[in-house]
Amino acid sequence: MNFWVVDRQLLLFGAACFFLGLIIGVTASIFYSGAMIDQKAIELETLYSELSERNSRIEKLESSLADQRSRIVQDLKIGLNIKDPYLVLKISDAARQLLNELIGQELNKLDPNLIRTIIDGRVIYINDQPYTLYLKYLVLAETTALELDVKAGSAE
Repeated sequence: MNFWVVDRQLLLFGAACFFLGLIIGVTASIFYSGAMIDQKAIELETLYSELSERNSRIEKLESSLADQRSRIVQDLKIGLNIKDPYLVLKISDAARQLLNELIGQELNKLDPNLIRTIIDGRVIYINDQPYTLYLKYLVLAETTALELDVKAGSAE
């Protein structure tokens, strides 16, 4: 019969391997959890932004439908040329704030040149970084669509 002799050196080596594996596992799970938390935070902020935009749109539509029967702006669709979802969220939210008064307005009373003046060349700041908005096209309809070209830095 063979016996395993466990001495102090073998016990310390086993404990070191165990703690090294534990540290590596905890570190990997922290990195994975951090990425998931960032993704969920962006999703949550997107949902809050959509909720506030829709609530204000509903309020404006209800008030304008009560006393008007003409075609009115019901929604804003903003297209951006950037890929970063955080920047898309923040810049589209800022542009929506600039053009929020369009919702509920009659289409035949809107001035496209005024809308261009409001948004084209506008510098907005996201996390203290300037971004300049350039209007590529504007479609005035019940769902007003804007395509914005966003450049980092100010237009000065």
